[in-house]
Amino acid sequence: LDNAYDGRDGLPGDLVVHHMDLYRLAGDVGDAYVLDLDRTLAECCCLVEWPDRLEKEPTAALGVEIRLDGACRRVTVDASALD
Repeated sequence: LDNAYDGRDGLPGDLVVHHMDLYRLAGDVGDAYVLDLDRTLAECCCLVEWPDRLEKEPTAALGVEIRLDGACRRVTVDASALD
């Protein structure tokens, strides 16, 4: 699943954001080819759910983990993979 959002959705300028839910990727190279993941990850801002389904993680990524903790949400941000 890949949903793209742009100026028609209220984003500024020529910004395009892709929300990718990779849960159903089976690890088949054909899946990534159909979604054009290499190009999209290299050229666009991407919000990726289930990034462990990728063959390799993007070289520059900001990791965000959201966990439920009772009635609260705990957010952990990992910027160690940024250049």
